[in-house]
Amino acid sequence: MIYINKYKIRIFLFLIVLFGFLIRVYSLSNVPNGFHADEAAFGYNAYSILQTGKDEYGKSFPIVLKSFGDYKGALYAYSDVPFIATLGLNPFAVRLPSVIFSTFSIFLLFILVDKLTKNKKIALISSFLLAISPWDITISRVTGDVILGVFFGLLLSIFLAKLYENNSLKWLFFSILSGLMAILSYAPFRFYVVILSFIFLLFSINRLKNKFIFNKKIALVILSFIALGIFYSLVGSIERFNQLSIFSNPQTKLVMEEQIREDKLTPVFITRAFHNKIINYGRTILFNAQQYFTLDFLALNGGYPQRERIPGVGLFYLWEIPFLLIGIYLILKTKNKRGLIFIFWWILLLIPVFLTFDEIPNVHRTLIILPAICVIIALGINETLNYKILNKSKIYKSVVLIFLVLVIYEFSYFLHQYYVHQDKHQSWYRGEAYKELIPQIEKYYPNYKKIVITKSNGSPYIYILFLGKYDPRLYQSQGSPRDLDYTGFDKYYFVPHDCPLGAQLDEKGLAKGSQGFLYINKGSCKTPANGKLLKTIFWGDGSPAFKIIEYLPK
Repeated sequence: MIYINKYKIRIFLFLIVLFGFLIRVYSLSNVPNGFHADEAAFGYNAYSILQTGKDEYGKSFPIVLKSFGDYKGALYAYSDVPFIATLGLNPFAVRLPSVIFSTFSIFLLFILVDKLTKNKKIALISSFLLAISPWDITISRVTGDVILGVFFGLLLSIFLAKLYENNSLKWLFFSILSGLMAILSYAPFRFYVVILSFIFLLFSINRLKNKFIFNKKIALVILSFIALGIFYSLVGSIERFNQLSIFSNPQTKLVMEEQIREDKLTPVFITRAFHNKIINYGRTILFNAQQYFTLDFLALNGGYPQRERIPGVGLFYLWEIPFLLIGIYLILKTKNKRGLIFIFWWILLLIPVFLTFDEIPNVHRTLIILPAICVIIALGINETLNYKILNKSKIYKSVVLIFLVLVIYEFSYFLHQYYVHQDKHQSWYRGEAYKELIPQIEKYYPNYKKIVITKSNGSPYIYILFLGKYDPRLYQSQGSPRDLDYTGFDKYYFVPHDCPLGAQLDEKGLAKGSQGFLYINKGSCKTPANGKLLKTIFWGDGSPAFKIIEYLPK
């Protein structure tokens, strides 16, 4: 492989980081098409903090945000505040911090890999792979609190590597601070920072005169993170983990109970041996685990949530998979201690996810493993390009050219699928129709006493707040009521069924309604005979999303 001097390395790194930023920021307001409710929630809470110093529920400067009955790390909302203050409350301003932190992560990965491998070529390739990663690009172009978590996770790893080499209080302080910021960014990091720190502690262990010694300051970092994680859980964020835990999911328990019923003629000791919590929950964990190592997840279709899926595109390019296998083989064969860090990073940080059941395999909860996999692939690429037989052969340039063609082709295919197909593909998962619905509702707002809205297409209240730039003080003064069933605020009233007007029609096709009310039905609802269709809102694929209907007395 051709030698690259330090000056060229810096130029290449700058170009990689710049390219990573441009591909993430291009057409950010419009792609992905639509604006998910979680994005709107982060944006509106940032707007509320900017205006009032309180979140949507009136809590002053919170460290966690209550949202849709769940709790999220508040750090992303705070990072949004300066952009909303300067650019206004809009999708571009809300998504921009995600782009910026993702871009900085490309640079941080170079620093980390260079420090651990002492090889700038591998570090450069790792950064390039992260820059063009479909997984990272897709999530960084939406409001991604997990992107902040990955950024601070990489920062933590750099400081732990520094602490490993230099037992300084300075690196201890920065390690704890970066881990704390990761926890405040994305709730699962209360587990991830402990595991990451444990990996560095594990590789700091040395044997000296029949005694094992380890880095006590890294151990102190771990204890600090455990304490921070417990405190963070106590303020509310543990609820989400309890909701997602396989031990809260009745499915495994129901299967076990069914097996026990079917064993009614079997001796009790046999039933207890084969059908118990250890066996059944163990099988559930193994089933979850294997899904994260399949070709379908890694390179063909990706994972959940559905709104982040790109049609026909996985999380990695197909050409990366052979290099991933080569990288794994190389690390295990040579027992490279620094390389094993990334194998452990990949495997151990998946353990908390194995214990969850909703939207499996999940691309948000597992994004933290992406940097480690990029490094392993980079090791495989570097080893292949340095292979002696290949380097001495006359076909070296041809092989490199074919490789570059594959890289460009698959990257272009990803961009085509992302910018052309996802724009229209199942846009209801991203609440795309609300961008047109809310301005229409505001247009009709002065003419009606009440506006009754279906909840069938997600959570409408957050779009009213965000897209309508609803005054946070006014909303908080009404008790921050959200859109719980048969409740509302201002003129807005929310119902859990598809057709607020026309759910039940009499023999003449008439519906029960109230004079002076405006009804927002789901697009599939039939317009009653005593209703006037004012506007139909469509999804990106042309199917009807909402119907705006005025009730007319008989």
